[in-house]
Amino acid sequence: MQIVAMKTFRSTIDATVQHIIATHEPVIVRKNKQTSFVVLPLEEYRSLIETRYLMGTSANADRLKQGLEEVEAMISAGKQ
Repeated sequence: MQIVAMKTFRSTIDATVQHIIATHEPVIVRKNKQTSFVVLPLEEYRSLIETRYLMGTSANADRLKQGLEEVEAMISAGKQ
């Protein structure tokens, strides 16, 4: 993940945003020693919010984990 200073971000915002969109990689912008923020594509943000929601309860997290294990077992057994 790239980290840039606020001054650099301001002067290269167009190129930085195009890079973020093309690579789907977030960029950390450091405003000062105590304050930083992240710039990321909207689809990545939505994915993070959905994951947080889905993993929000231990019961739901357990069901998701079980489902993933079942899919992995099917793939390992050659049943796609």
